[in-house]
Amino acid sequence: MGILEDRKGYIWLSTASGLIKFDPLSRSFQTYTKADGLPSNTFNYNAYFKDNNGRFYFGGYNGLVSFDPSSFLSNTTDVPIVFTSLKTMNHSDDISINASEALELNYNQNVFTIEFALLNYIKPEKNTYAYILKGFDKQWNTTDKPAATYMNLKPGHYTLVVKGANNDGKWGATKQLSIVIHPPFWRTWWAYLIYVLIGTTVLFFIIRFFYLKELLKKKISCIKTNLIFLPT
Repeated sequence: MGILEDRKGYIWLSTASGLIKFDPLSRSFQTYTKADGLPSNTFNYNAYFKDNNGRFYFGGYNGLVSFDPSSFLSNTTDVPIVFTSLKTMNHSDDISINASEALELNYNQNVFTIEFALLNYIKPEKNTYAYILKGFDKQWNTTDKPAATYMNLKPGHYTLVVKGANNDGKWGATKQLSIVIHPPFWRTWWAYLIYVLIGTTVLFFIIRFFYLKELLKKKISCIKTNLIFLPT
């Protein structure tokens, strides 16, 4: 709806979804909305002005917004992200999880939701999250909800990696959680060993049966031959 450049070279754009601060060098942007104190997220077309002191004015549906862009301070604090709980399809209660230990699930618990939290309490509603399940996902998933849900995962070993960005878009360090989904008992290594033993035993008796059958035929044939040459 409007565009202005401040003294530091940042580009400010008024839109129908808030006020955007764009950095041409890093090609990154930061969005300000009602959560940051704006009277409305919707601005009017061509309703913008910059005075001689560098102060900005943007007109919106709910009034005029005026500010000095140089007074904006970004939240650059590094805050950690933590895993908080696990929800499985057959368990309605939250289960606390510890990232230092592997999360082990049965084959029938392969539909689950893992919740996490970014420990940023400055406008936490603006926190952003990204996660990827190594061994399943091909790319990062970005969301404003602190949770990751997966369905019908095959038995195996996975690693869930999550990270969070605070209210000013600063991303923190990643956090990892090892996840093991055990196969059903009929697909475990010892079950396959039993299958091999059973198959080997059955094959042994089949071979033995035909061996004894052929041996019996030979004995009968030999007896008949001897009877033919017996003296009368």
